Amino acid sequence: MVVCTSRAKVMLYDDSNKQWLPAGTGPQAFSRVQIYHNPTANSFRVVGRKMQPDQQVVINCAIVRGIKYNQATPNFHQLTPALSPLPPPGGGPPPPPAPAAWASQNGPSPEEVEQHKR
Repeated sequence: MVVCTSRAKVMLYDDSNKQWLPAGTGPQAFSRVQIYHNPTANSFRVVGRKMQPDQQVVINCAIVRGIKYNQATPNFHQLTPALSPLPPPGGGPPPPPAPAAWASQNGPSPEEVEQHKR
């Protein structure tokens, strides 16, 4: 079941070069990004396809508790509430909700973001 759909340019962060790169191949284009929910398994997945004739898949990733993602700015995305109902790896009851700062960052530090704005 599709939980939400959005139009976006999907970018992936290249840790080795410390920069954002367009996802997929060819020219950067808008993608239709959808979050799917499987209520039977209580699992979520994000899938993005370019809005071009080939509909190239640019992201296809399970959303699991502990996923590493980068919040480039405060308004970049709000994923933490979607992670709260997920069971921990290995099953069992979900732990109590953690503060918003629990998410790991695999992108630029706040200082690197500020440097790129200048």
